Amino acid sequence: MKKSSPPIAFDHRHHLLRVRGCTAELDILGLSSEEALSLPFCYRLTFTSPDKALDPAAFLM
Repeated sequence: MKKSSPPIAFDHRHHLLRVRGCTAELDILGLSSEEALSLPFCYRLTFTSPDKALDPAAFLM
């Protein structure tokens, strides 16, 4: 009798993002950064979510 292995859930998402106060699943689509002398670092995250009801203002600081 053969034992069948349980199906493996494969996911293309490599990087997940967690935001304090947000329970939605967030997937990082892109990340870029800039640095220069005497200037603060600048990071830009592009993310997606299957939750279409997210309020963009909730992610702005």
